[in-house]
Amino acid sequence: MGRRRSDDVDALLERVEGSEAGSGVRRSLLEQLTELTQPGSEAWALATRELARLMVDREPWRASLLARRVVDQDPGDHLAWGLVGLAQSLLGNHAYAISAYERALVLAPEEPAYLHNLGHLLDACLDRPGDAIALLRRAHLRLRHDAHVTASLAHALARAGAIDEARRLMLAVVRRPALEEHHALYRWLLEEHERAVSLALEGEAAPSRRRRVRASRLTRPLA
Repeated sequence: MGRRRSDDVDALLERVEGSEAGSGVRRSLLEQLTELTQPGSEAWALATRELARLMVDREPWRASLLARRVVDQDPGDHLAWGLVGLAQSLLGNHAYAISAYERALVLAPEEPAYLHNLGHLLDACLDRPGDAIALLRRAHLRLRHDAHVTASLAHALARAGAIDEARRLMLAVVRRPALEEHHALYRWLLEEHERAVSLALEGEAAPSRRRRVRASRLTRPLA
């Protein structure tokens, strides 16, 4: 009986590998795997994580529950902690998401998705752009050509007062085909730069402004 069960698991794993990402067939196969495998086993953790990843956009609460089951069995699973962070950020539970990403980063300190998502949460949700910048710089070093990562870094820099650097970063983005929200960020940076120059010519210091520029729409969490 045990051998038959093992054969069934191996067959399901093979079918999962051959299934289309995001498909209903893949979800059904993963659900079968979670039922057939022993909680805490490698196959169970893989199936539960992938099931959580598959449903995180549409069912973030259930995805979070699934990922939590994995970390309850193995607190050292950074992939599952990252999924908890992603799901909770989509649900708007920012403190919980930040805690999960911090756990994930202890385990995988250079994972760019965790660096970006945690940095963006600190900037856009906790109003801590200064604390976000170091994280976002590290993410940007690894994903320099990702427009969302660049926009997150530029947004935090601008809110911390580094308008010129933020403007240069976004210029590289808008020179390529770019989303409207990234053009909107660049236009705001130009306005802020012109305002600072005008005040400098008048002999006045530009007052610090920590405005969010449609922050929730400018960037998105990386899966």
